Amino acid sequence: MHLARVSEVMIETRDLHRSYQIGKKLIKVLHGIDLSIRKGEKVFLCGPSGAGKTTLLYTLAGLEKPELGSVHIAGTDLYSMGRKAQAAFRNRSIGYVFQNYHLLPELTAVENVAVPG
Repeated sequence: MHLARVSEVMIETRDLHRSYQIGKKLIKVLHGIDLSIRKGEKVFLCGPSGAGKTTLLYTLAGLEKPELGSVHIAGTDLYSMGRKAQAAFRNRSIGYVFQNYHLLPELTAVENVAVPG
């Protein structure tokens, strides 16, 4: 009898750092984030505006490279591959629905999700 490994890690970050330069000011957004999300686990991300939620999601999706740390999706190191390979991996393996934009108003929600990014 074979049992599925429910505890399999699907998304994992280690020591994730990301900041932005605005003029002479450095804004540190992610400060050493360690995260582990297992297959089948549901995660809710909440926090005040400017807390880094979108930056974290963009970094997990391969859209913004961290300054330090790693992101693994299903065991694959997202930032160890080139941009083309990363885009192909993202297209095959990551679904992303943007919060306020990048949706096509003439399509339904399901049709928007089905459109590859």
